[in-house]
Amino acid sequence: MLLDQSYNGELLLDVQSIKVEATGYNTVTDSHPHTVTRPHELAYNDRSLVSETVQADGMSLALTNLSWSEAANVEDSDMPAAWTATATYSKTTYTTCEVADGYRATAIYKGEVGKSSAGNVVYTVTYNSSKIPVLTGLDPDITVSQLALAAGLAILLLLALVFRYVHWHIARVYVYNEERRIHDVVSRQYVRVRMPKIQLSAL
Repeated sequence: MLLDQSYNGELLLDVQSIKVEATGYNTVTDSHPHTVTRPHELAYNDRSLVSETVQADGMSLALTNLSWSEAANVEDSDMPAAWTATATYSKTTYTTCEVADGYRATAIYKGEVGKSSAGNVVYTVTYNSSKIPVLTGLDPDITVSQLALAAGLAILLLLALVFRYVHWHIARVYVYNEERRIHDVVSRQYVRVRMPKIQLSAL
């Protein structure tokens, strides 16, 4: 099967898919002539001696033609001694039937084809979901879920800072000289408020 020039491939006929349907019907009358010829040997050329009908082909046929010929003459005379009548019997019958005035054939071709030439394709997108809610006065691109996520992170950070402040504080370790004067800060450590401990190994 030939394809459009923009497609490449081959399609094969599915023989089982072929369907032929009549596009319409017309009524047609057919004539059927029936004719037989019968010879009759008669003493006289008298039409009344010839049968007007005969039975043939299961029907009665009427006499439609009659011809005469001399069968023999009287000895030493021109007078015919007998006659041959050739009778033709005929009858015409008619039948009607529905005849299709045309046919339409349909078939399915199967195969793989591909389009090689570039073209424009128009896509239509239909949105069926509901609109994402936004807060009044904010950027429409910022959604409620984004705000809820940011607020949750801020709350977690605040709780972490509070926990650290409640359980810890910074302790300063000083070195004193002989006059008990402060010499210098040698270490700063986080210690618990309720159970303060200084790590001497860090000095």
